[in-house]
Amino acid sequence: MFSRFVVIMVHFILLIAVALNGSAIPAQIGQLPATQLAGQSGDEATVAFATELERIRQILRVPGWSVAIVQDRQLRYTEGFGYADVENQIAAGPDTPYHLASVTKPFAALVIMQLVQDGKLSLDDPVSRYGVTLPEGDAVTVRHLMSHTSAGTPGARFQYDGTRYGLLSQVVLAATGRSLQDWLYERILSPLGMDDTAPAPPATCAGLSFAPTCERVYAAIARPYLLDGDFNPVPGFYQDSFNAGAGLISTVVDLAKFDAAFDANTLVTAATKELMFTPTVSTSGQKLPYGLGWFTQSYRGTRLIWHYGYSPPSTSALFLKLPEEGLTFIAVAN
Repeated sequence: MFSRFVVIMVHFILLIAVALNGSAIPAQIGQLPATQLAGQSGDEATVAFATELERIRQILRVPGWSVAIVQDRQLRYTEGFGYADVENQIAAGPDTPYHLASVTKPFAALVIMQLVQDGKLSLDDPVSRYGVTLPEGDAVTVRHLMSHTSAGTPGARFQYDGTRYGLLSQVVLAATGRSLQDWLYERILSPLGMDDTAPAPPATCAGLSFAPTCERVYAAIARPYLLDGDFNPVPGFYQDSFNAGAGLISTVVDLAKFDAAFDANTLVTAATKELMFTPTVSTSGQKLPYGLGWFTQSYRGTRLIWHYGYSPPSTSALFLKLPEEGLTFIAVAN
């Protein structure tokens, strides 16, 4: 299992480093200990891996992050590093809630695909049918919004656009008469026992049965930070709104529950899941890097299904799946 971590760590370091400071990866990180990890026993590799995560956290000046590893639908490892609250020295842990930013998108995509399976809407429906107005008019479909191919000539090219993706909330509401957050709770969060996951801010949940959960989770969230000119953490802030594109709060333990159920095909069928993981093909025949709610690419011959969360100045998240390995790596930072 740990012999595969070099792939995971490369992507983790790249995404977190860019998210935190928008610059090159610090030279101190050096080479990853791939040969050491590959040659160690499970317990030794776990200790070495945790040591490496803490080293990277300190180099990148991350106040706190939590990570989880899921293998074959089982939570194999989870730990927190640094602080959820620097000022009060409250340690980050597996049950620390963090903002997920765009890691919300796979959740929204899953709800939409459940509704597609139920016949409540179609991927090829024009979003104008649901009151979504865009310059491209009736040519934009639900599929285009979900695959980030709606801009310009719909289907012609990939252009990541969180704002347009967020319009899928309106599609869900218009198609079903119920909000995305309501469906999320009924179809995913409640059945899976994801008790530390909720939309933010609490006003998003007003009038809904799970409003007390939203209040509790929001109150427990890791404090936000940013890096000053000397790369020291100082108080930051979160972007507080919820739609299909961003705004969910969760813990790595809850995300592991989501991952296990997703891979067990209990949330959607295997065929539907594979459709979400299949790269979109442009109108010119080009294979694009995004499916339906997930990036889908290959790295050195390994298939990666992943999503990042990045919302300046204080939210960084990574959800990285290696389907053929039955392996998932999750990391969320403040």
